[in-house]
Amino acid sequence: MELNACHKELGPIFRCDVQSRCESGSLGDFTCTNTLYTSGLISEDNKKLLENDCYEEGYYLLPVEAHFVILNSHDAEIDVTKTKSSGEKDHFRKSWYDTVKEHRGIYPLPLTKKVSGKYHLRASEHGHDLARIIAKLDKSKLKTEYGIDLENKFSSAGTTAHLLRNYQEEFYENFVHNKRLEDIGIQPIPRQLYCEMPVQLELTYESKTQEVADVIKIRGHPDVLFQFRDGHAVGALDFKRARNIPYERRSHVRQKLTYARAAAQMLNIEPEYFYGFTTNRSFESDIGNYRNPKYKLLKVPNSNTNAQIVEHNFEFARSYTKQAFILHNRRTFFNSYATLHPKEYCRPAADLLAKLMKTEKCTLADLIDMLRLGSKDWEYPTIS
Repeated sequence: MELNACHKELGPIFRCDVQSRCESGSLGDFTCTNTLYTSGLISEDNKKLLENDCYEEGYYLLPVEAHFVILNSHDAEIDVTKTKSSGEKDHFRKSWYDTVKEHRGIYPLPLTKKVSGKYHLRASEHGHDLARIIAKLDKSKLKTEYGIDLENKFSSAGTTAHLLRNYQEEFYENFVHNKRLEDIGIQPIPRQLYCEMPVQLELTYESKTQEVADVIKIRGHPDVLFQFRDGHAVGALDFKRARNIPYERRSHVRQKLTYARAAAQMLNIEPEYFYGFTTNRSFESDIGNYRNPKYKLLKVPNSNTNAQIVEHNFEFARSYTKQAFILHNRRTFFNSYATLHPKEYCRPAADLLAKLMKTEKCTLADLIDMLRLGSKDWEYPTIS
């Protein structure tokens, strides 16, 4: 497929798939990613952060539809991690074309069912248990009222990159990139039906503590949901800034598997497999040399007895239960706090909370309520 640097404001950081139409003046009333870039929605500071990051690390961005065109062609070569029923993993690099040909193509999966109510965990939460709690705090209030900034230049660049890859407001009715889906034989689909759609996986487990709920709700916003035409698999594609390394990061595996399982559960379908793609930048940075993203694929059988599915369920139950105890037991909280690495992203907020807990002589849960820092959608694990 033809991909060229955007000849307008976006420049070399964005590989445009409709540039010939744009240059010829045949876009007409259609809008494109450049429309978004110049709309004022993205601050000049964040534009500069992204431009510098792309230049220094040597990667460029693709509109989401371009990934579907690539992944339905013979051009894509991917890293595959395949989990057997025994839990043993195969890792290999192969052409993706045979899989697409066998199952008649990969297409966007529109999500028509909405999630509502409160949730317990997010799919992206991993690492130290305290970090899961800090992730739920109201970051804007922490910054404006307490001087704690949890953002950094990499997260800001990542947020801007996500906007340029898969964002489409409803007022962008004639969004030209949608039409590239015609290249894979389907009618254009607005991005807001399959990009950044909230999904929720509900897991039932046998709680050892009667006071903790036996249904855990895990929520997240996958970048892209997809399906195979013959129903072989349901999956998610997640864009990552991280470097491409030989093996899949555990946190990325957990996140993608959650998204795929959640979408299948919400739509009441039973695919043979759950798939998950991540795109990573190249392993070594190459200043000024913009390169294609690298694809990594997770492939897990849809079976409750599969070792990875069993482990997936167990990890969420463990996280939820441990979080409940940290929230309601100050001694446990302080012990956990003391084990944090100094460079942990939640350390500034942990410093603030620990100090306030000591001053107010209250639990963390009480403190979050008192300062109104809790996420509106988050439901506290409750134990007495």
